[in-house]
Amino acid sequence: MPFLHRVGFSSVRLARNGRVSMQRRLAHDERSMYDAFPFTYHNRRKAFAVKYVVFVGTGFSIPFIASWYQIRKSGGTAA
Repeated sequence: MPFLHRVGFSSVRLARNGRVSMQRRLAHDERSMYDAFPFTYHNRRKAFAVKYVVFVGTGFSIPFIASWYQIRKSGGTAA
């Protein structure tokens, strides 16, 4: 009979919480401020900054270059 009592108690707990309680494991992540990228750049921050600005600047400038080209191709007033 004690077994049925335990089964009933766990099914009530499951119905109340919506899930079976599991052991939670504590984890410590060793990431620091500069570990958010999947590569290292600790000694080359200036080179990384230049590469980043060129990469982002190229992507940002593409619509403006395309607009300038289309206006120029159609013979618009842009010089």
